[in-house]
Amino acid sequence: MTIGVEAAFRGRKTSPGVITFDSGLRMWSEGHSDMINFRVVFASALLAGAHVWAGAVIDLRDNLTCCGVGTFPGFPTWGETFTAPNGTSFLTEFGILAYINNPNVNGTQQFYAYVMAWDGTEATGSVLYKSALTTMVETDTMTEYDYFTNVAVTPGSQYVAFVSADELSPNNNDRTTDFAFHDPPVYNGGTLVIQKAGPFSNVLQPNWTVGTDNENMGFLAEFDGGTPEPSTFVLLGTGLAGAAWMRRRRTYSKR
Repeated sequence: MTIGVEAAFRGRKTSPGVITFDSGLRMWSEGHSDMINFRVVFASALLAGAHVWAGAVIDLRDNLTCCGVGTFPGFPTWGETFTAPNGTSFLTEFGILAYINNPNVNGTQQFYAYVMAWDGTEATGSVLYKSALTTMVETDTMTEYDYFTNVAVTPGSQYVAFVSADELSPNNNDRTTDFAFHDPPVYNGGTLVIQKAGPFSNVLQPNWTVGTDNENMGFLAEFDGGTPEPSTFVLLGTGLAGAAWMRRRRTYSKR
């Protein structure tokens, strides 16, 4: 079981798939959505003057409908739109769930991950985040790929986090990748979106295919409400800071 600790506390669900946090401490076990209140444990740090900040999580990784919403890179661009929650200033991380449909054959499956603003029909403006080249793990087990983004966001505005092979040449090969999804949808602040053809400049055109039933991808997005002040580091004295973020790659069964 992987345990994560973050400067946030008193989780409350504000909309489907979204949990927001007041200042304090959050701890969770991966694979479960239960929030454990550590108010007493954290009280000494708060009384010592530690500054903590609000955050939110959009977590669509569990209870998936299945896999294989389609193949990639046959359709070279896949993503999830989302709405930045109230009280947040930064998208700190996003993750997607995918697996190679034909592992252990010649060639590799590669893509880049991106974040851009979204206007309801297309990506807009400049690329806010682009990852290093991702080479997929040779497995037919659903696997999480995480990207640490630190992108400034505006609460209530929509964005799209997506992966694409359009900037690779050639962008098609003999490998196929399936993405996890939810149908019916479980999050009403965004939806699955697909680009059926390149080039990459097409992401700025209104030719995205939006999930016909408003499906959601298997997806994670984490947000912070601001940059911690130096006084936050009083947490080091509590022995909790070393556990600030621990994550191992999660695997998911395909149903």
